[in-house]
Amino acid sequence: MRGEMSAPVAPRSLPARLARLPVPVTVRLAERRVPLAMIRNLVPGALLSFEKDCAAPLDLYVANRPHAVGEAVKVGEHFGLKVTRVRGR
Repeated sequence: MRGEMSAPVAPRSLPARLARLPVPVTVRLAERRVPLAMIRNLVPGALLSFEKDCAAPLDLYVANRPHAVGEAVKVGEHFGLKVTRVRGR
């Protein structure tokens, strides 16, 4: 399942060589700025909370740039992202 896409992708006019180029894809759950001292004091079992609601959409980044928004889903024993909106469309 790793690296596979379950939904069809809209065709793009990319050259074949570019279309095969691997790019980093990241789903960002939440983010927060904290003092470095707090990070240094983290131990196993420590809890770092975020202000983002559990039901809030997740952000999909491609090559460290925002690309889409979606919902977390369970795919077998793994997590996935159901894309609900692609930015700029």
